[in-house]
Amino acid sequence: PDSLERPICDGDSFLMDVLASDEDVAEKAANSVTLRHLLDTGNPTERDVILCRYFEDKTQSETAALLGLSQVQVSRAEKRAIGRLRTLLYPPSREKD
Repeated sequence: PDSLERPICDGDSFLMDVLASDEDVAEKAANSVTLRHLLDTGNPTERDVILCRYFEDKTQSETAALLGLSQVQVSRAEKRAIGRLRTLLYPPSREKD
């Protein structure tokens, strides 16, 4: 076991600074569940592109090969999906008259 107060890298940070807290883990899990739910409500191709790109760390070219699409199609589907997810997560605020 290592001390949580051991300096790392440049000496300005400690091991405890880089370890995730329980709150970080819980928040990431909640975000992942929310994102998966939102992806399931949309276009299947867009969902598959986002899953490959952000959950499996695939490049656009790798994603295109896996899904039988061109790299341009992957890029466009990714852009649409991110825009849709952004709108679902952060709806535009309505200004009051």
